[in-house]
Amino acid sequence: MGAVQLITLNQQIQERFSGINGLEICGLQDFRDLDSFSLNIFDMSSPGLWENDTDSTRGINSKALLAQFKPLIQLSKGTNIVIALPQNQMFYSGFSFADFAGTKQFVHQTELKDMIPDLHRILVEVLYTIQHRIVYAPARLEVENQFLSADFALSQASQPIGEELLNFNEEQAAVVRYPDGVVLTTLDVLESPPTLQAFLVFLEKENAENVALPNWLDEVDVLNDKELRAEQIRIENEIKLLRNQLAAVQREQKNNTQLKTLLISSGDTLSKQAGRMLAEMAGSDAIINQAERRISCAQCSLIWSAQSSKGEAKPQFISELFNQVMQEEGRLSDQGLEENVKGLLVLNDHYDTLISERPPLAQRIIDIAERNQILVLPASSLLILYNSYLTKAKSSEEIMTRLGSESGLWKD
Repeated sequence: MGAVQLITLNQQIQERFSGINGLEICGLQDFRDLDSFSLNIFDMSSPGLWENDTDSTRGINSKALLAQFKPLIQLSKGTNIVIALPQNQMFYSGFSFADFAGTKQFVHQTELKDMIPDLHRILVEVLYTIQHRIVYAPARLEVENQFLSADFALSQASQPIGEELLNFNEEQAAVVRYPDGVVLTTLDVLESPPTLQAFLVFLEKENAENVALPNWLDEVDVLNDKELRAEQIRIENEIKLLRNQLAAVQREQKNNTQLKTLLISSGDTLSKQAGRMLAEMAGSDAIINQAERRISCAQCSLIWSAQSSKGEAKPQFISELFNQVMQEEGRLSDQGLEENVKGLLVLNDHYDTLISERPPLAQRIIDIAERNQILVLPASSLLILYNSYLTKAKSSEEIMTRLGSESGLWKD
């Protein structure tokens, strides 16, 4: 490999690699023509890059200095460009003051892994359009007998872009070459001279296999070229279909997981989840008043409450609901109306305990509920009931009839 230009702001890296034959080190302002080198490495790990005097993580102070390279990268021909992405270092924002040594002090410190959307946005805006997703995935990879570490990985978008030269696994790449020849890597290639040498050897081998061919050569068919192209198209279409199917499965899994969080919910979260499920099961003809936690349907006028506790259920859960039922009956009586008013307590007791280890509801709580004509519906039973509604095993009418007629502890 010919001469290599390393463009970095990192003083430690400049000292670490100084004096190496064939490697020229420069900063953002004293770099030389990119086409004068067989390889240009842009080091994005320099601590000074990841600073912003404002409180925001959406920009950097060095934006103007870095932005000059974007058109140069686009216009550069016959040159290999490598962008070494940063490791998980600190982003400093909110400039406070400079100490006696002139070192800037900042109010906020944020790890890059905690601001990946802003990290990606900054890189695209000031340097190069990265079409992969950046994900936090610490790993080590052996490259030419050297182990290189990385804090991040590059994950493909829905449509494959570029060529993945080195992968951590099937979904995450360490080195990617885009169609314009630009190479991105998340590996810490500048950890030491041996790691850089290993990476350069690897890249040189890859480049030797990537000899530029004239476009007209694709129009010449030999052996089974036509069959191979057809097979490639078939496989690509199948992959696209499988990706879509996988995305649908993952969305459904996410929805199921969201439903299951009912079992660990408390307070307002429990009330909102329970209220949504009850309203949906009541059917389209029901009148829903979420603010007053009342559901009016043909079978009953349901006054419901959702309560949670880390330990045993409290008797006042039932007494408070009973008072609300009495108030509703009084309101209806004043209007000359007569309805079947029922109280429903959605209960998530022992909510921070494994579902299999939760003790049964105390008999005294069940007795109080029966005396007050209150139905206790455990959160786990609500989940089962909701599932039976979604799968059409039970209708709205069946569900609301039971909720409006039973007392004590719900039996699945």
